[in-house]
Amino acid sequence: MLAVLKEIIHWRHLIFFLSVSFTKVKYKQTYLRFAWIILNPLATLVIFNFIFSRVASLPSEGVPYVIFNLTALAPWIFFSTSISCSVGALTDNFNLITRINFPRITLIFGSVLSSLYDCIVTYLIFIAFMKFYDIKLGMNAFYFFLIFFIQLIFTTGMCVLVSLLNVYLRDIQHAMFVVLQSWMLFSPVGYSSGIITGKVRDFYFLNPMAGILESYRDCLLHNRPPDWPNLLLAGLISLAIFVSGCYLFKRQEPNLSDIV
Repeated sequence: MLAVLKEIIHWRHLIFFLSVSFTKVKYKQTYLRFAWIILNPLATLVIFNFIFSRVASLPSEGVPYVIFNLTALAPWIFFSTSISCSVGALTDNFNLITRINFPRITLIFGSVLSSLYDCIVTYLIFIAFMKFYDIKLGMNAFYFFLIFFIQLIFTTGMCVLVSLLNVYLRDIQHAMFVVLQSWMLFSPVGYSSGIITGKVRDFYFLNPMAGILESYRDCLLHNRPPDWPNLLLAGLISLAIFVSGCYLFKRQEPNLSDIV
């Protein structure tokens, strides 16, 4: 793990360059170009508002549903976009892997950083809606940085694992859309985890995104500390996934140029 952290610091300029390059490629052949960074979360917000608020009439914890949804939608977009972009980070850049000597894991870190740009724009939309509804943040909003750090560890670890698995099993890339859509339904993006009761709730927070998203709502919407047991569980699982992902990647890195 220390070796990976050293590579991040030493190759930070390459990671930034890769992130900018990946962002340009992602919107290169689209007519609206970077406008999709704004249109995608807005379109998702409209769909969620119609299905969960209008049709299903699910509770939104005493705040406008738009704000309630955006609080979880912004970090979810970062997570899902990172996974989608990273799953093919190695196989799609085989020409770099086979010709240039550099840490291959920087390709994955670059794709994660590229997805962070989309997340920042979504949070700007969130701030605009907060201003519109005249909702102010409290002191507990500072927990946001701790929660985001845990999410960053989890997201990066998952990206390392799925990109490595995709090298050996290309079906991973094709199945990822279904996996992420299903994962979103098992995470409190469009609904509150409060509707999950009984024995199901005991296993529900084994999904780290559940504890992470609910923690965002606690500190940003309700001005209270996160539910520490759920956030601690999410943090431990996130750290385990990150460490194991980096360990497996470093073990397999010498063989990547031959397999890709």
